[in-house]
Order: sequence, then structure tokens, then C-alpha cells
Amino acid sequence: MRWRAHDCSFFCGLLGSAVGDMALACDAAGGIYLADGFLPTIGQFLAGSTFAERFLAKGNMRAVLERIPIRLVEHGQLGVLGAANWYLQHHTHLA
Repeated sequence: MRWRAHDCSFFCGLLGSAVGDMALACDAAGGIYLADGFLPTIGQFLAGSTFAERFLAKGNMRAVLERIPIRLVEHGQLGVLGAANWYLQHHTHLA
């Protein structure tokens, strides 16, 4: 599926707003990591979109959000690594 620029811009703005809300709700001072899915595909577009503007648009909480680093993880196999990690934590028994 091809994204049109308008659709992608709209999505990036919504994502920025939602991530900003979650960062405040979860006290994400250590950072925000956007990972997997199609985000790496639109990484360049995301950087030039309204994402950051909407992320920071939280009134007097802007200063708090400005200190939170945001990273785009471009691994490609995070789902597999997560599943393997879960399996090892739950099914590894030493005899």
C-alpha cells in the first residue's frame, strides 16, 4: 500500500500527539523508542513532519517533553527477538 503525503503527514501528527500524551502519563524521562512495523519505512518523512511539533504541544508541559529523547529503532526483527526472549524466560529450566 502506498501512502500519500497528506495521509502520512496526518498520521505523523496524530502519532506525535499520542506519544506526547503517553510520555507524560508514563513519566517517560528515560526516552521514547518507536519501533518496528512500518515506522522505519517512513523515518525520513517522520523527521520532517509535524510529529515533533505535536509531541511538544502540551502547554506548560512542553519543557518536560523537550528533555525526553525520541529514538526510531530500525532493527526489523524485534518481534522475533521479543518472542525468543519471552520463551527463554518462561521455558528454560535447569535440571
